[in-house]
Amino acid sequence: MLVGQVFAEHAAHFGGEFQGSLKDVLTFRLYTRVARLGSFSAAARECGLTQSQVSRMVAELEASLGARLLTRTTRGRTD
Repeated sequence: MLVGQVFAEHAAHFGGEFQGSLKDVLTFRLYTRVARLGSFSAAARECGLTQSQVSRMVAELEASLGARLLTRTTRGRTD
């Protein structure tokens, strides 16, 4: 199964529509890093980005899927 098809299936599950691109794939990988590490800041450090860049990119992914993937708190994120 192609990555774009996986995204499309998940987007359909959330009632959204997915128009896959390399940026979307890289942003999804960044999202998984945030989820694994439990912190936007930690993911940013690992990727050589700022915390605000990571947060913005994940927010754009959420918007493209039409679903909130992470809950942001002042102390990191929650699932």
